[in-house]
Amino acid sequence: MDLSLPPDLADFVSAKLATGQFSSVDEVAIAALRRYRDAEDSSLERLRESIQLSRDQIARGEGIRINTSDELHAYFEDVKRRGRDSLANEQEPASGD
Repeated sequence: MDLSLPPDLADFVSAKLATGQFSSVDEVAIAALRRYRDAEDSSLERLRESIQLSRDQIARGEGIRINTSDELHAYFEDVKRRGRDSLANEQEPASGD
């Protein structure tokens, strides 16, 4: 397999070879692809864990049911209001200082 790299990546590979950390371009490419694969696997695992957590919360009755677009809009407006209130409370100077 032939691989053409843009100049910035070619420079990166050359720098890695110069450190002696890798002895060939193939080793650098293999290491990079393994890291990429592992990162994707890790992201997928975190997504699966998050989905399972959500399912567990719903099973415990911790979810909310939204049936209409009006209910969804009202929910998001409430989230925005609570967020703004929280930010306003953080920005208020402490009394008695």
